[in-house]
Amino acid sequence: MYLAEFAHLLKLIGEHPVEGLSPQRLRDYFLYCVQKEKMSERKINGKINAVFVSYFQNIYSHSVCLRLHSLLQGNDRIVYL
Repeated sequence: MYLAEFAHLLKLIGEHPVEGLSPQRLRDYFLYCVQKEKMSERKINGKINAVFVSYFQNIYSHSVCLRLHSLLQGNDRIVYL
């Protein structure tokens, strides 16, 4: 679903394991996308959702993840992790 958005993060972090990313490093990534790559709010929200969904898919069952994600779809503002 969010393959391109998550692939962008993986490309930028290179060989660093994604599991080791701290909340601050993720904030830095999202700010980089806004400030350096001039991405729109819509594009940033897609990236935030990609990270959120990936994280919760690894912790909770897929059905719980989809339920949480659907609840977030009504939120149209950027929320930094």
